Amino acid sequence: MARSGQESVYHSVYWLNVSLQQIAAPVALTVVVATGTAGWLALAAVLGAAGLAAPAIVRWAQSRLVTAPEEPVPAPA
Repeated sequence: MARSGQESVYHSVYWLNVSLQQIAAPVALTVVVATGTAGWLALAAVLGAAGLAAPAIVRWAQSRLVTAPEEPVPAPA
């Protein structure tokens, strides 16, 4: 859903997010395991909220998507 000419920026942000996940996941899971049941319930609530919010976020992103008109394909000579 990147705008034309912005593909490299989106790609960079995607890989930055992957790196942040690799850093944050061990810390987050350590906290969840250390806090026991409350930690697992909190993790379930966060993941549930993310799952419920996803359709609305996708609809919002699609509404902002600007599509460029397609250029006509020249006929073979």
